[in-house]
This record gives sequence, C-alpha cells and structure tokens, in this order.
Amino acid sequence: MAMMSLLFSKWMYMTLELKSFFQDMGNGKLSKEVNDIHGKHFPDISDVKVKFQKEPKGRCLNAFNVAVVGEAGAGKSCFINAFRNVKRGDKSYAEEDVVETTKEPTPYQHPHYRNLILWDLPGVGTKSFPKEKYKERVLMYTDYDFFLILSSQRVTENDQWLTQTLNKEGKSFFFIRTQVDIDVIKRNDLHGDEVVEKVRMDCLQKLSLNDQNNGNHLLFLINNKNTDVYDFEKLELSLVKKMAENLSFMCYTCSSENILSE
Repeated sequence: MAMMSLLFSKWMYMTLELKSFFQDMGNGKLSKEVNDIHGKHFPDISDVKVKFQKEPKGRCLNAFNVAVVGEAGAGKSCFINAFRNVKRGDKSYAEEDVVETTKEPTPYQHPHYRNLILWDLPGVGTKSFPKEKYKERVLMYTDYDFFLILSSQRVTENDQWLTQTLNKEGKSFFFIRTQVDIDVIKRNDLHGDEVVEKVRMDCLQKLSLNDQNNGNHLLFLINNKNTDVYDFEKLELSLVKKMAENLSFMCYTCSSENILSE
C-alpha cells in the first residue's frame, strides 16, 4: 500500500509540472529561448539516463525516439543540425550533402533535451531504398515514437506516400516543408507572406491534411538556415510538447521500476 501511495505521489507531482508547462505555453509566457524549457518546466529526471543501447530493432532506451524521413536531399541532416544548433566541425554534426549520404538509421541526441533522440533515416525512393521496400526495411522496422516528414520546394509522390502510410499505420507525425525562403525569392512578384500562405495551402491540399481537423497543427514551413523565421520556433515548441506527453509515461515507468528495485 505504501509503495502505491509513493507511486501516486510521484505521478501527481509530474502531472502538475507538465500542466504548468502547457499553461505557460498556451499563455505565451515561454521566452524565445526554448532551451530553458527543460530546466524550468520539467520535473527532475536526473536518474533517467538515455542509453544508446539498442533494442533488437533499434531505438534508444529511456528516450523519445523521433524518426526524420523524406526523400534524399530534402534537408533531413541539415534540419537535425539546425534543430540541435550544431555547427559543422562539432562532434555530433550530421553530415550534409545534396546527394544521398545516410545509409542506415543514425541517432542524434539533443544537447539540451537529453531524452530527445532524432533519427536520421535513409531517403525514400532511392536505388538503395526503393519505395516498394522502404516500409518494411526502414519506416516500420523500428517502433519510433514520432515521425517528422521533410520535403523541399514541392510536395512529391513520395511525400504523399509517406503521409498516407503513416496515417494508415496510426503513427503520429509532423510534415515539414523546408527551403521556403527559396519559394519567396522565386515569386518576387508577390509579398513574402502571400507566398508562404500559397505554399501552406498547397501542402494541405496535396497531402489531404485539410481532411483532418488539426491539419494546420501538423504542417510547418521552415528555413533550416534561419531558425528565426517562419514556423521553426513553433515546430520546436510543438515537438517538445509531444516529448513531454511521452515523458510523463516514461517518468512514471522509471519511478515504478526504481521503487520496485529498492
């Protein structure tokens, strides 16, 4: 009985902390420097250590595993670097190139949100990873917690296939349209905001996200080279929120295991 009471107390503490975090987010109290979110709004989980010990089919233990998918050259590695504020020459830099560079799923830990692991997955539709075999060999081979679909400059057939496949499998995802700055430059006959809105509506229509009530909450337009514009900050906050939801269950599980082992 005492053990159950302790578990409940830990669960309630964690729930209140997360509730405060979400309220602050909704009220706009969080500063632009979202790097402080983990320290100020999350419960102390110093005893939870991310282990790069892989289960039989991958995944990092005690972590929120996010798969970054899309065509080769869509900017997946560039996004992973930008999201973690990692520069070329840093130890955990994800190699970028205009051609296919990722040959196998590669994990990258966030330097501040240490329980957040971004997995750089091979591009879909290449000679090495054709769409017909991609689902079994890459996409569904590991039970990732969340997916980020990256697309550059236009929505392709492979982008549509990824969206439809994840929807059918009941997997949660965000769709991220990169290189929006190039669209703005190309359409210099329109105001920048007009171009962004046209790109947004085009993505929603071609991906059938308008059929979902929260379609706009699934779509983010970004520029990997400038994280201060478009939806990059909104994307970061949204992904941290998803991690927090996953973290609540993970903290409860870890607390249970620690108490039972004492």
